[in-house]
Amino acid sequence: MAYDFAETLRRRLSRWIAVRELRSLDRIQRGELARDIGLPEDVLGRLITRGDRTDDQSRRLMYALELDMNKVRSFDSGVARDINVVCSECLVTSRCQRELAAGTARKNYQEYCPNAETFDALRQELGRSPRQDRTTGINQSVRSA
Repeated sequence: MAYDFAETLRRRLSRWIAVRELRSLDRIQRGELARDIGLPEDVLGRLITRGDRTDDQSRRLMYALELDMNKVRSFDSGVARDINVVCSECLVTSRCQRELAAGTARKNYQEYCPNAETFDALRQELGRSPRQDRTTGINQSVRSA
């Protein structure tokens, strides 16, 4: 995945605008917005504030798992939202970054990722076995037997 300065700048500007817009709302409006999208108000604020960092990491991990956020969103927008919320609240983002950088995230995500069960279910539902080796297509539980 190549570094794209223009894309990074666009996302940061977009996040900055979203934070400003959220802050411009009064408390009642923020509460209504949060209810409309099905999130607690404090989670909405953290999601917008941390969105850029966690959105990038979740997309990178999903890419490593051969999951496409756009397909997930069209399959179930609530699941896509929940993935982002869980990532925005994640306490192991530094491990996730290290695993992604080392190329070991696909192998180890089930050990640390709070979205692991969701990703496994999506991989099964969208046609990819969660324990299937990406290069050989052989089920890992069969290989180790």
